[in-house]
Amino acid sequence: MEQLAYTHDVLHELTRVVLFLFEFFNGAYMPISRVFHTLTLLAALALSPCTAAKNIILDMNGVITKTDKATAFWLTGPKVLVWYFSHNPHMVPSSSHKIRYKLLYPLLNNVMAPRSDSIVIPDEEGIPMPQLMVDWMTGDLSSAQIRSLVSEALVLYPDLCAHNAERALMKSMTTMMFTPALLAKVQKIIPESKECIRMWKEQGHRLFIISNFDADTFALIREQDPEFFDLFDDIIVSAHVGMVKPGKEIFEHTLVTNNLVRHDSLFIDDTPTNLDTAYQCGIATVLCQNNDLTSLMPAVESWLQTRAHDAEMNHVHITH
Repeated sequence: MEQLAYTHDVLHELTRVVLFLFEFFNGAYMPISRVFHTLTLLAALALSPCTAAKNIILDMNGVITKTDKATAFWLTGPKVLVWYFSHNPHMVPSSSHKIRYKLLYPLLNNVMAPRSDSIVIPDEEGIPMPQLMVDWMTGDLSSAQIRSLVSEALVLYPDLCAHNAERALMKSMTTMMFTPALLAKVQKIIPESKECIRMWKEQGHRLFIISNFDADTFALIREQDPEFFDLFDDIIVSAHVGMVKPGKEIFEHTLVTNNLVRHDSLFIDDTPTNLDTAYQCGIATVLCQNNDLTSLMPAVESWLQTRAHDAEMNHVHITH
């Protein structure tokens, strides 16, 4: 049965290539990125004979989903952004990076100072997230509570912002970030990641998600494509379990709850600190960059084949 399923996958991808050639010669052009993605999947299938089922654990944002910047722009408010940048033209280059680290993080840290007894959660650039965001991810604070705290601080402590335009921008941004219905609209499932995950499922592997997210927003993201999320054997959301990456507890919880053999498990994330912890737990790791899961296919397939033929190779730590 496994061989039949594998043959079906190869034929499916071959059919897509044939259809592309047909469309090409008839003037209906497929984007070159789509062609490359299809050929990558085809090569992965062709080079991977049936292997015993393994456990593939994935991060959510940056691996399965990504931030839709256009949607974020409209939900933040073009008028607010134009007002702010007209007063601060020096912030236009690399604006997302500057706003996050020069405005947003300092504001949130002023609203709630970091606690010495709290876990540190680095973002994808290695910068510690504000305590408010940590408590939001662990489920200790709701989105509504954070919106209230920020709104109150902006009114009571006007010096937190340099001027009214900055205050309006921070109010709009935090409203978008901590309103589940709005934040869920900003998170989009990556089509290419979706296809990779479907392929792994068809090969018989078990699939899992470990995500640092609040419960309400994650539930709304899941509603975008329930059939896709049903492919996963288990989804561990930090706010549900009160544990967060990069803490070891959430990885051990995933392993124990699902009865996973750690050296038969692979974790894919876009934050190096999270990968370091998973590696310490005996889980193989791969770094995902630029929201590009497809480019990791050769590394993943290599690990699957190695685990199939060399049971002594416990785990690897791959930076891509």
